[in-house]
This record gives sequence, C-alpha cells and structure tokens, in this order.
Amino acid sequence: MTQVNLKVATFVYDEPALAALENSLSAERLTPYLDLAEKDRAYAIRLYEWNTRISESLYSLTQGLEITLRNRVNRVLCEAFAQENWWDICALATKQVSDIDEATKRIYYDGYDPVPNRIVAELMFGFWVSLFGTDYAQQVFDKHLWKCFPARRMGRKHVAKTLRKVRFLRNRVAHHESVIGKVGQERDLRKDVQSIIQLIYSICPITAKWVTANSSFDYQYDNRPTKPPIAELFPETTPHSRS
Repeated sequence: MTQVNLKVATFVYDEPALAALENSLSAERLTPYLDLAEKDRAYAIRLYEWNTRISESLYSLTQGLEITLRNRVNRVLCEAFAQENWWDICALATKQVSDIDEATKRIYYDGYDPVPNRIVAELMFGFWVSLFGTDYAQQVFDKHLWKCFPARRMGRKHVAKTLRKVRFLRNRVAHHESVIGKVGQERDLRKDVQSIIQLIYSICPITAKWVTANSSFDYQYDNRPTKPPIAELFPETTPHSRS
C-alpha cells in the first residue's frame, strides 16, 4: 500500500477545505461554533480547533482530580472499614452496588482477577461523585469522607456541587463536545479550573502544585483565536499607501 504523505507547512482554509471539513465534522457539530463566529466558517473551524486544544488541557486537570479523589476516598474507607473491599460492608445504594458489579464483570471479561485495587481503578468517576451525594451524607461523609480533605476542610454540599460540574465538563471532553459553550452561555473555564485545583489542593497541596505545573490550560486559554479584520479577509479592499 502506498504511504500517504499529509505533512503540510500551512493548512489553507479555502472554500473547498471548509466544505470538506464541515462534511467530516457535520453541520450540527459545527453549529455552536458558527454561532460564536457569526457564521464565518473559517473562524468557526479555528474555534473548533481551539476547543480541541482546551479540551486536551482540561483532560489532564480532570484526570488529576479523578485519580487523586478516588485514591483518597478508597484509602479513607479502607481504614474506616478495616478491609480493602470496604464496599462489602458499607451500605451502598442499588446504583452503586450495580456499578461495582459491572466493574467486576469488565475485569473478568478482560481476563483478570477482580481484586480490590483493580475494581477501584475500573469504577467510573460517577461512582466516586455519588458518594458525596445526599444519600451518603450522614453515614459516609459525616463519619468518614470529611477526612479526605486534610489540607482544607470542605463541606459535603460544596464538594458534591463542584464534582457534578467537573463530571459534566469531563464528559464533554470525553465525548469530543464543545466545552466553551454557546452564544450567551459561554462557560467560565477559568472558574472551572480554579475549582478543580482547589479541590485537589484540599486533598493534597503537593499534587495540586504538580498538576498545575504540568497544565497547559493558561497558555491555551490565552491563545483563543480572534476573528480577523475584514481588511485581512479581503486584502484588495485595503487602501494602497501613497508614495
């Protein structure tokens, strides 16, 4: 098979290219970007590209929170119930019991032993978020999970609200959706990131500094593309300088 060389110095956003990209991405997916770009297709594509870069930076931040949180929760509950498979003792709701069953099945399906550390890693973010819900307020959070935040005491309601927002953002990233929002409803991504870092800091300040030091969010956010002036779009309309 002949190898295709697609390396180009600069991508040209001409009409055939824009039409091809719209066909590949779908008009529906591009709609929020076209609205933000006031129907300028080239600018809409650049906003789409920026959304991708911002999503990449958010992935590392949400990953940092998810892994830090689940390991801290797991450690606290292992100590509280004096065993690794604490979920066999902790009174979980039907949904969370089902989550553990499904995680166990996936591990079996992959040919591994469903030992506790594998189950912990297999459980989805939604499971850990649910443990901060009202169903677990008195028996789990008030007794145990408040210990997850040794650096800065966090109330359950604040944690639950923050985690729900982070989960929504994480899912937008995971499903390649827009994270920048729509016209009149753009997300305050800086506020989202601040909430993520503050939550990680409450669990472990050193980890929060590490995650922040390795984040490209600020750089990507500050480099949002701007709509080119009309003179750049139609250079022939620019008045000629006089000698």
